[in-house]
Amino acid sequence: MNKNELVDFSKVEGFNVSERYAPINTGDLVSQFETAGFTVTSIQKSRVTNSAKEGFQTHLLRLRHPEFSVETGGLFPEIVVKNSYDGSSALKIMLGLYRLVCANGLIMGTSYFNASIRHVGDARAAALEAANELMDHRGDLLSQVEALSAVTLSQFDVQGFANWAVTNLMDIPIEDVNKLTLTVPQRQADTGHDLFTIMNIIQERLMHGGVHYVSRNAAGWAQVRQTRRVNSIAKSTKINQELWDAASRFEKTGSFYETK
Repeated sequence: MNKNELVDFSKVEGFNVSERYAPINTGDLVSQFETAGFTVTSIQKSRVTNSAKEGFQTHLLRLRHPEFSVETGGLFPEIVVKNSYDGSSALKIMLGLYRLVCANGLIMGTSYFNASIRHVGDARAAALEAANELMDHRGDLLSQVEALSAVTLSQFDVQGFANWAVTNLMDIPIEDVNKLTLTVPQRQADTGHDLFTIMNIIQERLMHGGVHYVSRNAAGWAQVRQTRRVNSIAKSTKINQELWDAASRFEKTGSFYETK
């Protein structure tokens, strides 16, 4: 999917939407962002089984501004835009972080900087305002990275983070997963035991696949399998945001789990 494909998706026909529904054209947003100095760094769209939804489905863009970078650690703040034209969701604008060392795109947690804009009226100005407001928080983003990086995890806590990830982000029973594969670093830069590094290792493993687990066939025979790469926009957003939320909870409370 390229930027030009986004321009013509301006009408919704045959979908279950109200008369007030007015799709926010992502192509128009991109033009506004580019005028403001942003550059699109990646575009992703969901697969569809109904050909009538092609071009209207959920899509996700990441945009970067040349003036907004974090010198330490090769980190680049990004605006993440999640949108659709089929009435399935509101326009979401989130603050993301691109980590150069592993070419990973993180999305900050749900408890942090994000905006949800309904498809009603002309919301383009509101969308751009939200994006600029989010980018104003890039200093807070760096502070969050520094806070997570300052927390050194014991091996017990690393295992606890892996257990939390399996329980909350994988559709596999925890006893069937080789949790060690979730926390094995893939490169020299990820050999640290700080909370930010471990979060990145787990995120990359979950997103790229290759986590070993045991599956039994109809005859009861055990088979060792590996998870696949995550291509779903909804699932990748969930993984990114909830991992960040869990890491932030641990930094504040010493627990990856929400307290009731």
